Amino acid sequence: MTPAILEACLVSTALRNSGKECDIAMVAAAQFWITPPDWSLTREQLADPVTTFRNGIHAAKGSRIYPIFGQKAPIREITNAGGDDVSVTMDDGLEVFLRFNLYNNTYATTNGGLCYAKMLQDMGQSGYNALKIDAKGQGLFRKNDDGTFGSLITDYMTAPSPTEADLKSTPYKNRFRISYSPVEMVQNGVVMKNCGPLLSMMGLIDSEITEAAAATNATPAVAPTRTITITDEGTDGSTIDIPGITAASISGGPVIKTSAENTVTLLAVKIKAAINALTSITGYSADNAAGVLTITAPLSAGANTTDLAPTIVGDITASHTAFSGGTTAISTIRIGVRTECAHTDLIARFGNALASHIANFVVTDEDGNVVTASSATLTSGYVALVGPWVQGKTYSVAGAAPSVWLGNSVAGYDAEDFPAEIAIP
Repeated sequence: MTPAILEACLVSTALRNSGKECDIAMVAAAQFWITPPDWSLTREQLADPVTTFRNGIHAAKGSRIYPIFGQKAPIREITNAGGDDVSVTMDDGLEVFLRFNLYNNTYATTNGGLCYAKMLQDMGQSGYNALKIDAKGQGLFRKNDDGTFGSLITDYMTAPSPTEADLKSTPYKNRFRISYSPVEMVQNGVVMKNCGPLLSMMGLIDSEITEAAAATNATPAVAPTRTITITDEGTDGSTIDIPGITAASISGGPVIKTSAENTVTLLAVKIKAAINALTSITGYSADNAAGVLTITAPLSAGANTTDLAPTIVGDITASHTAFSGGTTAISTIRIGVRTECAHTDLIARFGNALASHIANFVVTDEDGNVVTASSATLTSGYVALVGPWVQGKTYSVAGAAPSVWLGNSVAGYDAEDFPAEIAIP
């Protein structure tokens, strides 16, 4: 509970009682969890810490928590550089307290190499807070006013340059520095026990999608077509607007009939020109024979049977047919999945848990639209994604969110940020 704000001169009300009951304090740090500033846990969440923290590791960016050091990259060296609290001595000998100094501690490990150094440098620029786990499995949490538990507010985090090895006594070391106020630790900190299982946990490993083999185009797409037949060109000033497979105009808006279009053929020619002027944008094209327009949709329309009537204002008359004759492409994308640093083959490690779930992969087309595969199978050591991939197009294949992979028993990896670009022949 937050103490009430009172007059500073009421010294007696600000003092705590001086009895001693508990000697629990933190020992040397063994691990840190770098957390968003607003991260907090309830007592119910702390009742199952392994599940809670594992879910936090696999959470979406912005909510994700990041363990560093621990048993996988043990802290081998701690340098305390905070110094003494600051006070000054007056001319008459009176010592006056000015401020508490900060804890400025640097932690070093001989593990991880340059891959770990890259992660630590990124982490140092995050503006996040830090939860400390010590060598006895105790955690230094922040006790919040609402009864939840968070991480200590840090003043500064950075990754100093790694220490290079020499020929005498110094091995290579990755280093990380954290600064926080002793006021924050003493007034808001609380030591929690039974945090030992967290020490064996580590953060996600960046992974990448690769093109394992060239994509195959088993069934090329065929674009659907429709006809619009102008049966009467109407009077001057009448308009006709042509939709595609949606209500959006593919003719650039209403085409106006003027005295120059005095036959159905000439009006059809004008409409055709309007549609073809936008082909590079809409994907639609048109041709005509006399007053009959044949409109071809983009390949991506596939087996579409839409039948939207043209919008006519005035006395133009026209009949129309539905789109038909189109087929959806059925192609296969072949991908691999490996870690970004060591190139560990994750398909070999996880098998069908990774390879046979469509939801484990996110495929987007050149416009950023998500296109869903129809199947995902483990084939000859790679993932075969069968879907409506259009001939001549390029698709980006990324891993789904780590929480999705975790739900499919693929824990500890993130391939969202390293997609493969796959061209369909």
